[in-house]
Amino acid sequence: MLRYAICAAAFALTGCGRQADSTDPRSSPAPTSTKPAAPAQPAEAAKPAVPWSTDNSAALAKLQGVWLVKGFGMYGAVSAWKFDGEKVTVYSPEKKTETPDVFLFESPCAVRLDSGYGGTLVIDGDDVYLGLGGGGWKHGDVIVACMGSGTVYSTPAGCATYTKRPDWQTVETTCTRSDARFVTNEKSNYGESSLRFFNDHTLLTDQLAASKLTKLASWDAAKAAADKVAKAH
Repeated sequence: MLRYAICAAAFALTGCGRQADSTDPRSSPAPTSTKPAAPAQPAEAAKPAVPWSTDNSAALAKLQGVWLVKGFGMYGAVSAWKFDGEKVTVYSPEKKTETPDVFLFESPCAVRLDSGYGGTLVIDGDDVYLGLGGGGWKHGDVIVACMGSGTVYSTPAGCATYTKRPDWQTVETTCTRSDARFVTNEKSNYGESSLRFFNDHTLLTDQLAASKLTKLASWDAAKAAADKVAKAH
């Protein structure tokens, strides 16, 4: 009788010696969901760090060919440049060497060679100015100019100076326009800077105005012109 009592108690727990039924819903794993996962949301596009277009293809197209370059990188420098896309060959009349390089835009008017030298670029129709000193242009109500500590972008709504250190940073700036000059005042060590209107839409310092490029018909002609100017100095 005791044996049956023990078995009855055990049956309540284990089925009295029988293995648990694997089909018993209490012993089966929870069913997995077949609901499809929600599609991933596309990442929000990063806002541009600068207000101007970074497409410089039109300016680069204007630079194609061979040129006599004066005053780029250092005062009094003379060289001949040959553009092939963004690739440029630089001829030194002092060393008689031809060095491959890459022409890079940091802003519409701030440019440099990949090797390190930099300057200001202003294109006014067929006239190209490339060298040291400040410069820029007025297009409609917008002025873009390389001056002070960086690149100034001015509209009737306000203006700011953008500097790259190495990421773009904004410097609070006030701008004043007149028929003769464009004046900026940065809240930085640079303080006030100004450029004169070379015409109704082009801004140049005298130094940059003296660095107007001369286009030559051939690479040999450009190198000969660079040799002649360097010899005269």
